[in-house]
Amino acid sequence: MLSQHNQVGWVTKLFPIAMAEIRLKSATPSSFFLLAFRANWWMVVFLSLLALFSWQSMRKKQATINDLKERFYGIVEESRLATAERDDLLLQIHSQNDPEWVELTLMRRLGLVPEGQMKVYFETSTQ
Repeated sequence: MLSQHNQVGWVTKLFPIAMAEIRLKSATPSSFFLLAFRANWWMVVFLSLLALFSWQSMRKKQATINDLKERFYGIVEESRLATAERDDLLLQIHSQNDPEWVELTLMRRLGLVPEGQMKVYFETSTQ
């Protein structure tokens, strides 16, 4: 059978200051934890700072992820627009030998009209 001193021996090795104060006072469990906290307050501060820095690091990481997502979606949109423009240009290149396409392009870009048709202008009044 272990003596009372051997049963408490591991506690006195871990918390020598707390055990010295407990001997002076009544040895209730709540006072033991309070005194153990007083003896090891630095651990609580260290763990709190560690949690704070970890939380701040996670926030920065999430902000970086959100920024990269925005940039990715912007690049996807630019790619979609560039693909549409490329397809339009390829269609124009392949249609250069088509007389109807040439006529349509002359009408749209240069404002020319074929013979026998009349060009109509609409003026907006500036009042």
